Amino acid sequence: MAEVKIAADSGGGSVGLVGPASTTSNAAIQFKLPVADGSAGQVLKTDGSGNLSWYTLPTYTNGITEADQWRINASLSNNGNNDITANWMRSNSLFEKIGTGLTESSGIFTFGATGKYMICFSFYATGNDDRYIGCSMHLSADSGSNYTQLADNLDSSHSGAGTYSAGTIQSMCDVTDISTFRLKFKAVSVDTVTFNSASDAQRTGFTCYRLGDT
Repeated sequence: MAEVKIAADSGGGSVGLVGPASTTSNAAIQFKLPVADGSAGQVLKTDGSGNLSWYTLPTYTNGITEADQWRINASLSNNGNNDITANWMRSNSLFEKIGTGLTESSGIFTFGATGKYMICFSFYATGNDDRYIGCSMHLSADSGSNYTQLADNLDSSHSGAGTYSAGTIQSMCDVTDISTFRLKFKAVSVDTVTFNSASDAQRTGFTCYRLGDT
């Protein structure tokens, strides 16, 4: 077996490079080294034609890098199919956001990092003899000029004191640009819907998880 042996500068010993027992189809394989040294931690990468270059391995982070939870902190009435624009707060019940988190202004949420997200929203509400009560989730990719409905859910309205409707919606989305993507939620009802909420418990609100890269 052919070997290229390189002697140590001092102290004796050597380092050898040994070829394989044979190459595929007995081809003559040639590797061309880079013109300069790479940076610390880089590895040699081939282009498939024998040309070698220095390559920085990607950094992988274990676990969820972005997670956030928001809720309405006071009961809120909404007439018909309108955006839920008020009384939003970040959850503070034994939880701290992971990563940058979302930013909210008048019910419009922006993302702190690009990526593929799972968004889960739940509502707890009462209505005024409506046939149904519900919520819908909407995403914009052009700074709020146009929104696409991602999900919705309806529950039968139950009138009278102490009676409520409830439901959950969830959707996945790919946020490719945090400067242009926007998220919002809307009430869905024929008449007035009142969302029941609390400042110390999750009743009407959502949880957002970043699952991976865009």
